[in-house]
Amino acid sequence: PLEEGLQFERRNFYLLFSTEDMREGMKAFTEKRPPQFKGR
Repeated sequence: PLEEGLQFERRNFYLLFSTEDMREGMKAFTEKRPPQFKGR
């Protein structure tokens, strides 16, 4: 159901939002360059 899906998304969003790759992706976007992900 929708509510379960939203809870799942919310939990995983917060886990992934704090990763090194997420920060690199955001920085690369603002610097208009390709990201260099490290799988972290």
